[in-house]
Amino acid sequence: MYIENYLTDDDMQRAHDKSPKPPPATLLASSYLCLLEAIDIFTQESVNRITSALIGLTPRETVVLGLYYRSIGFCRSAIELKSAIHQQSLTSAERSVIELYADMELIHRDTIPHGVDKFLLFIDWQKLRAARRMDKFFADNPDLDTKPSHATAHREFMKRETSRIEQEMERLWGKTKRGDLVKPEHWSGLNLHERAAKLDKTIELLVMKDYDRRNFSVHTGLTGVVNLSKENFEAMCAFALNLIGDCVLAELHILGKELKLASAIKNYDEILEELDRVQVYAFADKTLQSLGEPCRYSVCPGDPPQVIDKAGRQFQQLL
Repeated sequence: MYIENYLTDDDMQRAHDKSPKPPPATLLASSYLCLLEAIDIFTQESVNRITSALIGLTPRETVVLGLYYRSIGFCRSAIELKSAIHQQSLTSAERSVIELYADMELIHRDTIPHGVDKFLLFIDWQKLRAARRMDKFFADNPDLDTKPSHATAHREFMKRETSRIEQEMERLWGKTKRGDLVKPEHWSGLNLHERAAKLDKTIELLVMKDYDRRNFSVHTGLTGVVNLSKENFEAMCAFALNLIGDCVLAELHILGKELKLASAIKNYDEILEELDRVQVYAFADKTLQSLGEPCRYSVCPGDPPQVIDKAGRQFQQLL
């Protein structure tokens, strides 16, 4: 990956002066999209090549890497959804990425005691809970079942794993005052707002701001969509693209520290710093393009070209 940036200080000032106030959502969305595309190039060319070859990962590294992979999947999906008609899908992705990022921060900061153990056991607890639902449904509705039963695999899982899972749950989460196992709805034992409050005010604001708007787009009903204009839906798309990019970029900082990627990827931290500026330059460039000026900024895949200076020396154009 390399970046071609021919924007001068004068170009940046002109873009600022001539940009509509407020700028249209489509212009914002296109600049936010540039960051997602840049992240996609960088992760596919550099990060994923390293992480996919890692062996002997610790449980902590497995958790962090798994959360990253889920988020980068949403990032790549968002890149393909370039129309306001996809607003619900983009907002759903936005909502999920926030939660994945919060989880990564909780693990990275060691905020939850025995966090990694709880995270991994929660996987099994969710499977056990799902198996019990299937078992109960077909036990209560045998007329809807078949032979062998739709619940056979679930019942086998319950028979094989229930004792182990419940023992570990008691160790990690304990029991209620009535003596029942604590049955968490999230591995941390906290809801999303409580998780964010455990981190810092910046993340708490990230979660709280537009929390209900995101939920309106995911849950059933018409709240948050009735009587909205096309521009409103374009704005929600822009919000989603912006937040997904910010969260995934923050996750790349965490991933770099947890997996020590700076030792394997040249200029890792410097590249992340440059990615943090992509939206600003892209917005300026696209503003000037809307006025009929040529493209002056782009993030490109592949190796940088060889550049020949006035003295005839060749060098690679770096970030």
